[in-house]
Amino acid sequence: MEWRTDQDDYVLVARDPQATSARVTGVLTEDSNDLTTQGEMAVPTGPLVDAADLVKTAFLNEH
Repeated sequence: MEWRTDQDDYVLVARDPQATSARVTGVLTEDSNDLTTQGEMAVPTGPLVDAADLVKTAFLNEH
């Protein structure tokens, strides 16, 4: 399913609270072009954050 965003921020959710990185794979297709670019990378994890706090901050403007 196609997904678009005008923002530069992304949230990755790791189920392992002890994880130090997450392996990310992706496929990109440019508008009006049938060629795709595929890639994989390891992304370091940040500080542990409660998901409920993320929802409050993003959708309810509670800080």
